[in-house]
Amino acid sequence: MSTENETILDITEMPLEGIAAYWLSLKKIMGGKVAPKLALDEAGRTEEPYIRYLLESCFTGLSDDQFLRVAGFKAETVVRGMQLRQGLIREAVLSMSAGENPRKALVRMAAHFPAQLMPEEKISRMALEMVKKARAGSGTEYTVTIDYTTAADQLLVKLMFYVFWARHEGAGSMRTFAETSRCLLFREALSMVEDGFDRSFIKACVDTRCEGLVREARLKMNMAAELALALRGKLSYDEMFVVAQAYMP
Repeated sequence: MSTENETILDITEMPLEGIAAYWLSLKKIMGGKVAPKLALDEAGRTEEPYIRYLLESCFTGLSDDQFLRVAGFKAETVVRGMQLRQGLIREAVLSMSAGENPRKALVRMAAHFPAQLMPEEKISRMALEMVKKARAGSGTEYTVTIDYTTAADQLLVKLMFYVFWARHEGAGSMRTFAETSRCLLFREALSMVEDGFDRSFIKACVDTRCEGLVREARLKMNMAAELALALRGKLSYDEMFVVAQAYMP
């Protein structure tokens, strides 16, 4: 049994080179023409939200400056969502490392939201039901995947599953579940909990990783916006390649 939906692309977890290759491939398709219809058709096939936004807004009547400004606003929206999810993951992992009462973890995670999404009792009940199903097994692998594409309220419930499981079954028993998660931050943090590292060490490592992921996400989105603008401006393939190279290490 599984709690998972189909995998959704997320620019924050896509490689920088892959994002550059995507826009360069669009240039090859468009050639020297400005093709708004092609961009909109591509947007309709694109699952990644930020790239879809760029495709939908790039060929509107916005000036270059206006386009880059709204793309920047959208990027910050993505970053805020990313930081919210990072905060939830951090609270859950640190609670597991300290062996705390699960309600403490729930209260701290709920504090990251501007308003209460659902009653604490409902969140706990949903998470404990997942624990019950995981214990039952039913002959099928049970997965509770953690990633950045999960809605924040759903992520909270999934993380509470891990908090309850660690409290009742021990941190070392979570490895099978964690290996199915697509979020590298969560997998790394959980492995430190399993290895028995102290809370302060785990927090320092998680904080450093989160800061690096946010910087990298901003870089990726900045490059994507500049390449979208270059596509609209009918830069040649070689010129777009030069733009992409500026963002490469």
